[in-house]
Amino acid sequence: AAERQLSIGFVTLLAGTLLVVVLGRLKPRLGQNWARMHANSTTATKKNTKVRRAYVVALLVVCSALAGCRKPIAMPPKPTVPSDFVLTVNIRGDSGPHEPGRYPSQYIVEPDRRLRAALGAGVSPHYYPKLTRVLTPGQMQSLWEQIERNHLTAEPTSPTAEADLLGTTSAPVLYRVTIISHGRTHRYATTPAESPPTRKLIEQLIDLRAPVIPVPRRPD
Repeated sequence: AAERQLSIGFVTLLAGTLLVVVLGRLKPRLGQNWARMHANSTTATKKNTKVRRAYVVALLVVCSALAGCRKPIAMPPKPTVPSDFVLTVNIRGDSGPHEPGRYPSQYIVEPDRRLRAALGAGVSPHYYPKLTRVLTPGQMQSLWEQIERNHLTAEPTSPTAEADLLGTTSAPVLYRVTIISHGRTHRYATTPAESPPTRKLIEQLIDLRAPVIPVPRRPD
C-alpha cells in the first residue's frame, strides 16, 4: 500500500510539474494578450481570470503531490518471537586462548526468557546449566531476529562439522545449535568460518552472559 501511494504521488507530481511548465511558458503570451484585450473587452478579462485560476490549481496539485511523496514508507513489522522459542548452543573449543568465541560453553535460552550458561572443559551438549539471568523482551527479540533474518532454522550442517561428527577430522572449534520454534526442532553443527551468522548469534549470547559469567582471564 505504501509503495502504491508513493507511485501515485510521483505520477501526480510529474503531471503537475509538466502542467506548470506549460502554463509558465504560456503565461507571458497570455499576459500580453490579456493586457491588450483588457481595455477593449470584458469577456477577455473573464477568460484570463480562468487561466490564472488554472495556474493556481496546478500549483496546488504540485504541492499536494509533494506532500504525498513526503509521507514515510511503512516498514515491515519485526518478526514475533515464537512462544515456544528455545535456543541451545554448545561450543566445543580450545580453552587455551581464553577467547569467548572459542571457549567451551553451553548456552540455553528458554521461552520464559531465562538464559542458562556454563563454561569449562567439562561442558557437553547435554549439560543443563544453572540460571544465569533473565533477558529483557528486547534482548529476546534481538536473538530471534538474528535467527529469522539469516534463516538459521534451515541452516545445514557444514562440511567440516559433518566430517568432525563422523570422526574423520577434528575441527578446532565446533558449534552445535538446536532451535525450537513453531512446534519444530532444527539441529545443525558448523564452524565459525563456515557460518558467520551463527558466529554472530553466539557473540550476542556471549555479550548477554559476560556481565554475569566472564571468561576466565588469561594466566599471567
